[in-house]
Amino acid sequence: MDNALQVNVVCRLCEKSQIVTVPREGYLRFQKGIAIQSAMPEIPADQRELLISGVCPTCWKELETESEGDEEDFIEDDVADAKELGLEPREMGEEDPA
Repeated sequence: MDNALQVNVVCRLCEKSQIVTVPREGYLRFQKGIAIQSAMPEIPADQRELLISGVCPTCWKELETESEGDEEDFIEDDVADAKELGLEPREMGEEDPA
């Protein structure tokens, strides 16, 4: 990459330092408010996310894994709430028996 910058980013979660190589002009456009995917489309998405959020790819995957279990918990809670209200939960797309 011609005219590249080395940007040091410390993950906000694990505090590990990572170097991201970015095009100088793209990085300057990003710093001026241009959407990162427009300013630096050649940078992999996980590195763009690191620059935006300060969360490294490893920690990001852990967050996604943790949130997958949360979705099931929300569904179970919704079913329990519906039963407490005297409602009978239905499967997605199931017709209303009315």
